[in-house]
Amino acid sequence: MPRKIRELIQDLKNAGFYEISGGGKALSRKAYCASFGTGETMKKSDLYHKWVEWSEEDQIYIGKCPDLITGIHGDDPVKLYSELCEVVEDVISHFETEGRTLPSPHIRPMRDVA
Repeated sequence: MPRKIRELIQDLKNAGFYEISGGGKALSRKAYCASFGTGETMKKSDLYHKWVEWSEEDQIYIGKCPDLITGIHGDDPVKLYSELCEVVEDVISHFETEGRTLPSPHIRPMRDVA
């Protein structure tokens, strides 16, 4: 017999997730987020959405972080993502060294879903 939604929600809460309220559609009224008190602060680079996608036109993988850079390219998607993260860290360091304000992260692909 399938578990009840309430039981699943309780399991999430027991695992350290907490409820946040959303508005709008019936399926998106509640969401659960984890908050683990490790004491570590999130890296600035984690605020910026990064991804790797295949370019059919160029026949190569493209790594993107549009809030900070236009992109980089490579043959191995895993290696490319690692390099993309390094480039983003370098860009952030450069901004800080120059005393420039970082652009606000605007790309949030899941923001408008649902």
